Amino acid sequence: MKTHRTAAQWLELLQQRNNFKGTNIEFCQHHNVAITTYYKRKILGNYVHVSEGYFRN
Repeated sequence: MKTHRTAAQWLELLQQRNNFKGTNIEFCQHHNVAITTYYKRKILGNYVHVSEGYFRN
């Protein structure tokens, strides 16, 4: 089953990565996140969606 996370939840999850003692793959498995989604969200983490596109926060 897919888990839908809000932008705030993704931000919190990405911040938790700093304290996780393991690889990105292990982190993703622990939090039930696809590694590709993790990298996508990590890249988009500093951007906010606006109707015309994505802009750096």
